[in-house]
Amino acid sequence: MEPYTFSQQLTEEEYAKHSFDLLPQRRQLVFLLGAGLVLIPWAFWSNFHENLAGKGPVLFLVFATIGIYLPFGFRQAVKRAFRASTFLRNSVTYTITNDGVEARGVGASFQVAWDVYKTQREKEGMVLLYNASGVAITFLKKEQFTPKALDFIRYKLPPA
Repeated sequence: MEPYTFSQQLTEEEYAKHSFDLLPQRRQLVFLLGAGLVLIPWAFWSNFHENLAGKGPVLFLVFATIGIYLPFGFRQAVKRAFRASTFLRNSVTYTITNDGVEARGVGASFQVAWDVYKTQREKEGMVLLYNASGVAITFLKKEQFTPKALDFIRYKLPPA
């Protein structure tokens, strides 16, 4: 394939929306959130003094509350990281070649070979390229691609 070059600039909301894909422990975070959503109502429903003794209810409420609020804190941390990064906040020029993906932006440039990426996923207007740990390390806006360039990425990387 001929090198395909385009520029894009992610917004803070786009980055935050897909930032969950930066976590290799996504399943554990979803479990914590689910456990928090189930355990807090159960704790209020049960009679603490008759069914649970000692400090169990207090610890239970603490861990359940952490399980619920952890995703919200993560999203705020991602937004702070976006605001602090000149590379993420400014336009980045990507070049897709037979060797991999090159990116050039303010303050940084990098090249990632195709063998570093293991899968790709098309998700809500984005193409996310994942490494072996299951972490999305490259976020590309789908609107920037020609059909031929998008087919090339699909050919190079299996869907996640």
